[in-house]
Amino acid sequence: MPREWNKMKIIDMNTKYWKEINRPHIDNVIANGGDIRFIHDPRLSINKYSIIDDLPETSLIEKAFKAKAKREGLKKIPTFLKWEYDYLLKRGYVIKDNGLMVKL
Repeated sequence: MPREWNKMKIIDMNTKYWKEINRPHIDNVIANGGDIRFIHDPRLSINKYSIIDDLPETSLIEKAFKAKAKREGLKKIPTFLKWEYDYLLKRGYVIKDNGLMVKL
């Protein structure tokens, strides 16, 4: 991510990343009739949100991110996996048992 994004609130930064980087990639897959495979089950509650208190602090970056989230009063943040899954569901995709999301 661009360094200037570090000055943004986490929710704003994640939304910007989703809109400018992640969603356009998924839109390209959709436009080309592609499928998307998840390696983690997006339906499981553990994969829908990152709980701030449970985030690791093994590196300086992780420590800084967790501290910033706490300063912003965040308790949990939606994962990009959740955003991707919800986005695909709204566009007529379904998930198969093997994690492959296909358009019906």
